[in-house]
Amino acid sequence: AQMNLLGSGALFGFGSTQSLNDSTLVIGDLVQSGFTLGDRDYYFNTDEKSVEIRQKYRRYIAKIFVLLGEDVEEAARIARHILKFETQLAERAYTQVQLSDPSNINHPMTLAELKKLAPNFDWKNYFYNVGQANLQNLTVDEPEFFQNLSVLLKKIEERDLKNYLV
Repeated sequence: AQMNLLGSGALFGFGSTQSLNDSTLVIGDLVQSGFTLGDRDYYFNTDEKSVEIRQKYRRYIAKIFVLLGEDVEEAARIARHILKFETQLAERAYTQVQLSDPSNINHPMTLAELKKLAPNFDWKNYFYNVGQANLQNLTVDEPEFFQNLSVLLKKIEERDLKNYLV
């Protein structure tokens, strides 16, 4: 929650938006995020430049962890796991074309519905920590992304999640 308040976009993004169904309302808005390369296609394109970008990104992550005190082998392992996690996040992310159509990102729901959609994240605690303890209605722009995130959070090892959040 604190990372989102600082604007990091770790795991996902949260803010406010005009309701697409009632322009007099400003509602909470959950959006896909959490992949450093920005666009989901950077993780899947197979052209030479895209492959090079991923390789350089992995080396960059490893350098950061060496600077944080990890040995070279452990830093390389961490970098592989972070890139793998981000790629898994991106698997169910919407493309730029999908995002450009408002009907694709209009998914109003209650907090109870969000908890059913993505049960492996403590939404009540998250919203409390971002100052929205009473939030009951919001829009989830990319529901499939949040379903996938929930599955990934259940599977990822705690140390790999902590490293990703660095």
